[in-house]
Amino acid sequence: MSTEQQEQITDAMVDDLAQEIRRVDGNHSLGACALAEALMPFLVGRALAAQPQAAQEPVAVYHGRCVIDCGDCGHHDIEMLRMIPKGAKLYTHPAPQAAQAVPQNARDILERCREFIDTAPAYPAGADLADQIDALLAAPSAQDINEQRESTDNWRHLALQFDYHRMQAMSHLRNLLADSVGHREVAEAFVLAGPVSGTDIAHDAARYRALPQAARDVLAERQRQEGGGS
Repeated sequence: MSTEQQEQITDAMVDDLAQEIRRVDGNHSLGACALAEALMPFLVGRALAAQPQAAQEPVAVYHGRCVIDCGDCGHHDIEMLRMIPKGAKLYTHPAPQAAQAVPQNARDILERCREFIDTAPAYPAGADLADQIDALLAAPSAQDINEQRESTDNWRHLALQFDYHRMQAMSHLRNLLADSVGHREVAEAFVLAGPVSGTDIAHDAARYRALPQAARDVLAERQRQEGGGS
């Protein structure tokens, strides 16, 4: 089959060949194999296009100025992002697979022809054709690819939601700590220091706010003295 003929094979032709295959019984296995061979260039192209890619793509990238580029999820403008290095890739996921896969009707044809090949030892291309069919049948189906894509998209959105809420929580805790001690620098150090118990911080801040103003002044003076003594 010429290259031009291969390029002209379409889904409609797959349907036509499927109808023809269904009219071929075991006594006409040579004809079934010939039809399968004519269909192979199209199916091989579809199967190769459906193979997963090894490359990784960033889900969200920090572009500076407190902006995360989340692709089709939009942008998040969060003050805390100024602590993230510009250009940082926050999350990655496997590159999306090609949309096309071996059509189900074509897989049905391949399964039928694979049975016919075993009864047609005289067919010249029988052995090679059997290997190609086995490889195609082992390839992921359109349903498999759709399920993988849906799973990846779900994970992607969950990752972005987690990052967004984590940033909000860190900003909230920083504000609580800044209110409790009166020093923004301490709050910045707290955020940069890594994970701590947000519950403990919230309780400490609540206890501090419940103190009378005189007691707050005493604590503030003590902290200033300790800071100066160091």
